[in-house]
Amino acid sequence: MAQEHVFIRPANGNDAAQLALLAAQTFHKTYADFNTSADMDFYLSTHFTPEAIAKDLETPDVNYYLLFAGTQLAGYIKLQVADTPYIEANTGLEVSRFYVDQAHQGAGYGRMLMNQAEVNARMLNKQVIWLSVWKRNPRSVNIYTSLGYTIVGETIFQLGSDAQEDYIMIKRL
Repeated sequence: MAQEHVFIRPANGNDAAQLALLAAQTFHKTYADFNTSADMDFYLSTHFTPEAIAKDLETPDVNYYLLFAGTQLAGYIKLQVADTPYIEANTGLEVSRFYVDQAHQGAGYGRMLMNQAEVNARMLNKQVIWLSVWKRNPRSVNIYTSLGYTIVGETIFQLGSDAQEDYIMIKRL
C-alpha cells in the first residue's frame, strides 16, 4: 500500500468553502453532545460559513494552515497574533482553532499542525504560544500538556447562550 502524501500549506481565499465545511463538521462532532441544538446552530451559522471563513482569511495577523492527507483536507489550525492577560504584552501567538478530522486522528497530524504554530511564532519573534481549551475536554487538555503546554489561568468561551469555562494554556518558546 502506498504511503499518503501529507503536507501543510497556508490557506487562501479559494479554500474558504472547503475549510468552512471541515471546520463546521469537526466543531459539531466535538461539541454537539454537550450543547443545545440552538446554541450549536447559532455558533456554526456565525463562525463556520464560507463567508465568515473568507472574512477571517482576509484579516491581518490571522493565518490558517491546512493539512492534507493525499488530496483530502484532514485538519487545520488557525493562528492569530494576540495576547492574554496571563503573558507579557506583545509576546503571544494564539492557537484559536485546531482540529483534525476524526478519521485522521492518531496519525500525528495534530502534532504536525502544532509544530507549524511554533514555526510561525518563531518567525514572528513571539515567545509564547497560547490557547484556550474547554475544562470539560480532558482529552485535549492531556494532548496539550504532552506537547509542553501548562495551565496558567481561566477564561470564558461563549457558545450561544452558554458561558463555558476554559483553561488558558501556554507554551514558552
